Amino acid sequence: MKIIKTQKYISIQKKVVKLATKKAKKGKKTKKWMQKATTDKTEGSFTAYCKRQGFDGVTDECIAKGKNSKNPTTRKRATLAETFRRTSKRKKNK
Repeated sequence: MKIIKTQKYISIQKKVVKLATKKAKKGKKTKKWMQKATTDKTEGSFTAYCKRQGFDGVTDECIAKGKNSKNPTTRKRATLAETFRRTSKRKKNK
């Protein structure tokens, strides 16, 4: 039984290939996301926030307060600080 390639069939094949290459490229980009998460401009900004709030530095309490903040940037920074803390603990345990 022969498959007759119509214009519709060819366009569907192209879309499938396009999606597959996007996913493959996306996987490559996300491998080094932690290195790109901080820049020289933003480095230490969450620590400065914690010190302004009266904490000695980035603590669990400060992260919890930052995650409940109204400011979306502060919430993102708190989540990132929590992620960095978790990964550094994993590296220390190895």
